Amino acid sequence: VWKEAHVKFPSHQRIALEVKKQDAYKLNESGSSAKLPEFEKLIDHRCYLMEALLTKEECKLAIEFGEEIATEHGWTTSRHYAVPTTDLPIHGVPKLLDWFNSLMADRIRPLLALQFGEAEVGKSASRLMVHDAFIVRYDAQMQRHLPVHRDESTYSFTIALNDVSEYDGGGTYIADLGEAIRPNIGGIVSFRGDLLLHGGDPVIRGVRYVIVAFCYALGGDDADDDDDLKKVVGGETITYDGVAPQKRAKLNHIFKNLCKNGGQEENAPMGTGSFSFGFQL
Repeated sequence: VWKEAHVKFPSHQRIALEVKKQDAYKLNESGSSAKLPEFEKLIDHRCYLMEALLTKEECKLAIEFGEEIATEHGWTTSRHYAVPTTDLPIHGVPKLLDWFNSLMADRIRPLLALQFGEAEVGKSASRLMVHDAFIVRYDAQMQRHLPVHRDESTYSFTIALNDVSEYDGGGTYIADLGEAIRPNIGGIVSFRGDLLLHGGDPVIRGVRYVIVAFCYALGGDDADDDDDLKKVVGGETITYDGVAPQKRAKLNHIFKNLCKNGGQEENAPMGTGSFSFGFQL
């Protein structure tokens, strides 16, 4: 979809960014779920916890990759206008991106297929696409928490990258549970970010590093093929079969505004309380 839009509006910077991200997060062949550790079901079909998805060495390496770039270019603070975080986009750190794509294929996609079901995400989550992924740095002296919100992605996950002894507080607060989930280093919390109200509990001492990712599932062979899947842009029809319903609604809105404004992005603010895909509507 974004690539088709980019053909129509090649100078549109935000669409160009979406295409760059889409190309970065490759859909590699997934590994087997047989070697994965056990996970805990916190809310059926909505929230899960797995301890020690990553080793301590892997987590340390991810932080080093991120801090190496941050030392030169700094941490970003304005990529997500609705619920801003201090973070680094993984697609902007080549060594981290290669590592992350391998991690998605070998462990995370098979895990999410077990948790959310192949009917939704495909065999070994072969239809699961990463929209955005980044390292977040929570600092008790700076950005220490994330307010409660829902994501615009369908599936979200966070991976703890440093030991709980290095900070106090923190964790992914899930409103339906009434508590924060605080895995130790290498643990992953995966959940339906579009359905569950959640936030980042305040870090009151030290620094906490996490990987956060937003994902959505492409439609299967039985994806709807109706008028809702098409938009006429500049006299031509753009078809986006296979886009998940939640994202399709967002794209409908984007393309409607692009058509109306002759390819110029409309800057009307979106409603509060939603973690943005990073595309300003």
